Amino acid sequence: GAGSFMCPIDSVVAHGKLWFNEDDTRTFALSERTNKTGLSFHSTGGKTPDETLGILSRNCAALLAHRAGTWWMDLISGGAFDEPALWSMLHRRLPLYQALYREPTPYRPDVAVLVDEESKLYVHDDWDVNSWTLYRMRSSAQQSGTAVGFYTLDDLCADVVPACKVYVFANAFHLSDADIAAIHRRLSRGQATAIWAYAPGYLGPSGPSVRRMRRVLGMDVALQDGVQGSTGVGPLAGLAWATSARVSPRFVVTDAAAETLGRYRSDGSISSARVGRSVFLADMGVTPAVLRCLFEEAGAHIWTRGNEVIHTDGRFLAVHTGHTGKVVVEVPPSLRADPIDALKVQRNGKSELTITASRGDTAWFSLHPVRVARR
Repeated sequence: GAGSFMCPIDSVVAHGKLWFNEDDTRTFALSERTNKTGLSFHSTGGKTPDETLGILSRNCAALLAHRAGTWWMDLISGGAFDEPALWSMLHRRLPLYQALYREPTPYRPDVAVLVDEESKLYVHDDWDVNSWTLYRMRSSAQQSGTAVGFYTLDDLCADVVPACKVYVFANAFHLSDADIAAIHRRLSRGQATAIWAYAPGYLGPSGPSVRRMRRVLGMDVALQDGVQGSTGVGPLAGLAWATSARVSPRFVVTDAAAETLGRYRSDGSISSARVGRSVFLADMGVTPAVLRCLFEEAGAHIWTRGNEVIHTDGRFLAVHTGHTGKVVVEVPPSLRADPIDALKVQRNGKSELTITASRGDTAWFSLHPVRVARR
């Protein structure tokens, strides 16, 4: 997993605030015999020393990339962090933090995932819809293989969010006229790709309207309730995504000028399409593979392609894997990646590395600009 932040972390930092994660990982060192709380938690956060170190190392990478803090919290007073190896891992990461303190720079991701706080208030099924559009989108984006930031939609409209190659509108269901105008100004200024999920702009001051969606998307859509779940077409051919669930409202693309990207498996109607740099995904529950393809086409660098979780700020790279085997890392030609940890790493040329990893490993690299010698 990604060990995700429970907030739009990068909006917090963009406003000059320091977010602290409470990390109550149930480590391999946890002992029920020393439990003083009466609560019972099984060791799901790391059943072995290696798994625990991989998870906590992944969490440290997220903190460093997103400029956040943490405290380790032994939730059941069972000795979860009573293990020298865990603190030694933190000590080995200290030089990376010290380097950032000496030369502080902001996090600048290729992709921004945008959360609208107000739209959550208009969702009838507030568990499933938020789970599909927010939680799954968050995890899928983090497993896409590129650098991702998480911001509020309000901050995009207020020009607080930095320039990115891609903006993912995870739940922009309720938009005012001023919101739509501000979003379009921002998108046109940066020539960025917009990825819209499910029902962007369907709700407004005068109630629901597919015409408002047309203003947001730049393409014609229609209301056609039914079963979600899509199969890819064109650039997304061979991919399938979303839960096969009957939803209302469900939308279909009716614009003849739009490039078809996906069709509902239930009835063949167009569920996903693109006009220019505007991409509409009418399903909820998009997979990492779908996002990876769209991100790469928009110019985001893809570091890995096996659903690994990566964290990078241009100075370091951390790769966390949930499977045992080979992990191929694609390094931009402008950078050199030097391993920090003792994991087995093979260089496959100037711009590719292969990590031999076990499930739960987190591999760290320092990144350095490649200097081109002048003739």
